[in-house]
Amino acid sequence: MLTKTAAKQKLREILRNHEDGITSRAPRYTVEEAVTYWLDYGLSGRSPDTISNYRTIANHHIVSALGRRRLADLSAEDVDRWLRAESSLVSTRTLRLMHSILNRAVTYAMARDKVRRNVVGLCEIPAGKSGRPSKSLT
Repeated sequence: MLTKTAAKQKLREILRNHEDGITSRAPRYTVEEAVTYWLDYGLSGRSPDTISNYRTIANHHIVSALGRRRLADLSAEDVDRWLRAESSLVSTRTLRLMHSILNRAVTYAMARDKVRRNVVGLCEIPAGKSGRPSKSLT
């Protein structure tokens, strides 16, 4: 049962979203939908190999971990926890790419009035798993 205070708060949120131009569909817009939309429409001019690489990383790391979460509910803490968990599995370069893909997808969604702000840009990227030693100049 909804209390009077909760109902007023919900009404304020709906009115604020309406004033900001955010559609009624936007609160149910998920991270997976945002990433998929960006991969489909936001990569014009990129090579097919780049798109394939981004799609693989997005599906294996972003969508599998955060895909079901509603974009409006995604917090910087969620992203920090996700990056920290992934840091023991992938290299720093891959972590940077994962952060970049998610950040650009959320920015793209923000430009299309699906979310009010991009919390991914506020997150620090931790160091990932170390790679093989360099073979240059040996």
